[in-house]
Amino acid sequence: MKLYRPAAGEDENWPNLGPVLSTKTIDWDLIAQQYDQIVKYTTALRLGAAEAEQVLRRLFRSVADILALRPVLIRRGLHLRVESGLLSGTDLASDDPGTKMMVNVLAAVLEF
Repeated sequence: MKLYRPAAGEDENWPNLGPVLSTKTIDWDLIAQQYDQIVKYTTALRLGAAEAEQVLRRLFRSVADILALRPVLIRRGLHLRVESGLLSGTDLASDDPGTKMMVNVLAAVLEF
């Protein structure tokens, strides 16, 4: 995982961070546009008014989003369980071969 750069062309300001910085830059306009939602979700998590699972469900709507998130969840030992339907109880962030195959098949055939 790499960090987005605060702005293009300012690498000399952070010479030691070069190896961990992405070529992409932070979309400050998007953050400003979504700031109220960011504060709302962060506050709800901090106060215990919402579970992380509920927030993730609202933020990640596609298989591609979940695939992008899986490595982070696995590294941190976190879980992303399916709550209902045929795959109920499945941990999509599990690192076992069966789950990897299932997630890749889901990604190949559908968006949920």
